[in-house]
Amino acid sequence: MVRKGKGPAYRKKHAYILLNSDINKPKKSDQEIADYIHCHLQTVNNIHKRFVEEGLEAALERKQRETPPTPNILDGENEAKLIILACSKPPDGRGCWTLRLLSDKLIELEIVDTISPNTVGRALKKRVKTASSKMWVIPPTQSDEFVAHMEDILELYRRPYSSYIPLICMGEQPIQLIKEVRTPLPAGQNHVEKYDYEYQRNGTANVLMFTEPLKG
Repeated sequence: MVRKGKGPAYRKKHAYILLNSDINKPKKSDQEIADYIHCHLQTVNNIHKRFVEEGLEAALERKQRETPPTPNILDGENEAKLIILACSKPPDGRGCWTLRLLSDKLIELEIVDTISPNTVGRALKKRVKTASSKMWVIPPTQSDEFVAHMEDILELYRRPYSSYIPLICMGEQPIQLIKEVRTPLPAGQNHVEKYDYEYQRNGTANVLMFTEPLKG
């Protein structure tokens, strides 16, 4: 691996540490190896320990983090509630919602136990882009019934998989049909497929797709 130079840089560094630790070669101290490889002394000690306890492949790889990933504060349902709140009328005396107001309101409504304005900002930035438009299902004014039905749908998506009550989703996408003006040249052994950039409009169609996401 070292001779061919293939693989990530960290694997080659770990390999160099092991090669310089070989007892059949002139003995080097751990500090000498660290100085030679240009790494920290603790890195050499960690590679030695993993090699002895877990084997060669573990020593070549990076140590995996043992701490589980932090769960998202805003799941799909809570994110939807944030969007509804951000699109609603701001509190009296305020011209618009701020990130601080939104985070405080989410806690006040007991949607989340705690959340920072920065987290709210990242969630909104992920969904809304500057100088662009996005389609939203914005509840009308005085829309308690609408929100109740929306929450029923969100609850439906959280149900566990059941073969007796399958969850079927439908998507619709309008597309433009096009027709080639010149016959494309198929791909060959020494060249890729080639087709002309000109085309003729050939009507439109709606593509409907039905999926069962929980079953995959």
